[in-house]
Amino acid sequence: MDCVICWLQPMKEFFCSLISSSSNASIIKVESVTHQDICVFVVPVNWGKGDKNPVDSVYFYSKDSVFSNHSSNYCDVSAMLPKSFQEIQVHVLCRRSDSYAFQVARCCFDNYWNCAPIKTLTNGTNKSNSHL
Repeated sequence: MDCVICWLQPMKEFFCSLISSSSNASIIKVESVTHQDICVFVVPVNWGKGDKNPVDSVYFYSKDSVFSNHSSNYCDVSAMLPKSFQEIQVHVLCRRSDSYAFQVARCCFDNYWNCAPIKTLTNGTNKSNSHL
């Protein structure tokens, strides 16, 4: 799957550098966590057209003018259409149950969520519903 990011060496180095620069570096033992302990799944959830509005590709016909079609305005379809048509979910799986691995997973999630690529994918909204 192309949306699965397993704890590869460049990502591990990126997260380790973020963790070592944080104030919690003294209580986190990064060396004890292996690539098999933490997996990150980045899952885009959308309406089938990515971040585009699927209603934009629908043509509407009326009884009065059967041969003319037109795309709709937002107000013509519904006033309840969302502003965003795609959501990015980031799932962090920690296979170990000890507190060190959990702290590493949480630090990695927080730092990964605040990095620039995620803000670009979510249009800068950066709404985090963390369940860690």
